[in-house]
Amino acid sequence: MVADSLTDPVAFIKQALNEVLFGNEADFPLVETINRYFTPDYQQRIEGELVNLDQFIEHVRALRSVVAQGHVEVLDAVHQGDRIAMHRRLHSRMRDGRDVQFEVYSFGRLAADGRMRRVDEVGLDIEAVTVDDTEPIPGGRQMRKHLRIED
Repeated sequence: MVADSLTDPVAFIKQALNEVLFGNEADFPLVETINRYFTPDYQQRIEGELVNLDQFIEHVRALRSVVAQGHVEVLDAVHQGDRIAMHRRLHSRMRDGRDVQFEVYSFGRLAADGRMRRVDEVGLDIEAVTVDDTEPIPGGRQMRKHLRIED
């Protein structure tokens, strides 16, 4: 069951992002899962770069390929009408053993059916380290380049 974005935005965000970003292909097929939560005309502006739904799918596909597990912690979320604002933290364990955390601040627009139509967001890097806390790794734009998500 999909959480309702208008009556419980925190549950909706957690469910959508956990399934989309950290779900496995067997339980949460990427394209089907994204289509459940995002409209066909979806646009996302990440740190100034605008991407469409197809680009977002490729971004998430690349992310899923390097993340072993993770979860979304919603720190704050509010909505009014078709608008939603959120502050969240993404906790990820990379396949190579590194732990990575990002804080993300987003403003979004919902479609009439409750799916996300548009998101503008910026992220704050939280120091990412190896499991033994010895080697910092890059975050934000640097992290996406490191993961080969952004060329």
